[in-house]
Amino acid sequence: IGNMDIKKEKIGNKTVYTYMNEEMLSSELKSAEGDKAVISIGGTVRTFSAPCFDEIINDALAKYRVVTLDLRDLSYMASAGLRVLLNMQQKIDEQEQNEVRIRHLSKAVRDVFESTGFINLLDVTD
Repeated sequence: IGNMDIKKEKIGNKTVYTYMNEEMLSSELKSAEGDKAVISIGGTVRTFSAPCFDEIINDALAKYRVVTLDLRDLSYMASAGLRVLLNMQQKIDEQEQNEVRIRHLSKAVRDVFESTGFINLLDVTD
């Protein structure tokens, strides 16, 4: 991760990113079958944690063809997180190898997706 103050800890299927002993972002592999996986994302995606979010997505796409991101436990996403998703979608569109589905948006994140138009750019459903 770009910032050395961010600590990454893996506990079973869960990875937790902390800053100054405070959890800011987590990911958990909920299920994996063949080339498909469901990953739950929790916490917040801010400018500071966006590189962690990017790492989570890229690691998943390196291992699985179809990745479903369950965002029900993600309470906030700043523009830096949207930029990560936009870059991800552009790469997927160019390479045509992976597919990312976004599910179960929290109300706060859904509001951001709707106000920015990302709700129509990405594969988003409840």
